[in-house]
Amino acid sequence: MNNIELNYDIMSCEWRQLEKTSQLSNFPLSLIKGFLRLLWFILKSILSFRISFFKKGRVELLVGTPNNYQAAFVLDKKGLNTRVVGFHNYTGRTTDTNVPSILFYIVGLFLFHRVIVSYYSANGYQRKCILNRLDQFVASSGAIFVWKNLFKLTSPKFVFTFNDHNFWMRSAVAACNELGIPSGYVPHAPVGKGFPPLSTTYSFLDGEMQARLYEVESSEIIYSGALRYEEIVLQNKERRSKSLYICFNMLDSKKLILEVLDDVKSGFTGGVYIKAHPRDKDRFNFFKNACDEYGFTFLDASFPLYKLLDKGGYVLAGVSGVHIDALMCGLVPVTLKQWYKGDYYCLIENNSLLVLSDISDLAAREQNFVKGLQASANLFNQHLDNIQRKPSDVILSIVQSKIC
Repeated sequence: MNNIELNYDIMSCEWRQLEKTSQLSNFPLSLIKGFLRLLWFILKSILSFRISFFKKGRVELLVGTPNNYQAAFVLDKKGLNTRVVGFHNYTGRTTDTNVPSILFYIVGLFLFHRVIVSYYSANGYQRKCILNRLDQFVASSGAIFVWKNLFKLTSPKFVFTFNDHNFWMRSAVAACNELGIPSGYVPHAPVGKGFPPLSTTYSFLDGEMQARLYEVESSEIIYSGALRYEEIVLQNKERRSKSLYICFNMLDSKKLILEVLDDVKSGFTGGVYIKAHPRDKDRFNFFKNACDEYGFTFLDASFPLYKLLDKGGYVLAGVSGVHIDALMCGLVPVTLKQWYKGDYYCLIENNSLLVLSDISDLAAREQNFVKGLQASANLFNQHLDNIQRKPSDVILSIVQSKIC
């Protein structure tokens, strides 16, 4: 797997992730930006370095973000002799040990010629990405080599990944495949169109809808149900109010945000709560000021959706996986025509999203929409078909049969 394939998240010409989030600069600013990022992450990896005592023969859960850990946490409690391994400077208290990120940068600098080869084999958009994210391309150049040697030290019985499109996870899976170590992929979030082919030994997918969105390279597909929603589904709470929960992401312009808030202010009579994307920190004050102006309530960006069951009945958002989160929590996913472009998560295709021209139409349209909502929700999470068949138990049985 070459550098361009490893960095699927930023190099995909279908996703064009950096372009959509306005994170691309033109040359020479792109090179300066990339070089500064490289220096910063090298420094950060040195400062976060800590000696870890490697224990052999564990089931390793590779975790790079808090979202990854939310999925890994359920498995970590199952008595599998697991070890939570943090990477990319993820050094939270939730990890048992941490991969020293500095190793990836050191090896990558010795293999810098691979960055140059990638640049000259890339198209125009991808070349911009390489320069803007020089840190990622340096670290990924020797990533498979580093993982292979780390796995030789730890001899894991099974390796779990919770992301399938960043180079940290993709290189770890490639290393497992080369060494013959069984691996499993568990999605940490809803998936949409354009995700890379699956190449882990097993892929524990949410359900039928998710499987339709993937190409399979060499992976055995298991419909386990959504591990990250397991505890939420088991709570099986009912909505207790009719308030509106509005989720914005980093792609939403300030102009669009204010247009949505205007529509809600004039057409919705219940309580309104606003939540920004956790990574949209630069605009938190903008959202807080807007809430003060419109008389809405600002929620902390890390506020989990399932805790909203006492406060909200509807989730209003644009193109976002939060609609699927809403389905799992028993809330009604809603969007506005002017806000929702395309059908990335196939929600409209499966009658799982209420699309309105105006928020004032909500009351009239809700009753007929919710009648078929449970059936469509089941497509996105097989666990809803059989509550007693827990995703963690399905995964546990497969892993035990493989390592015993």
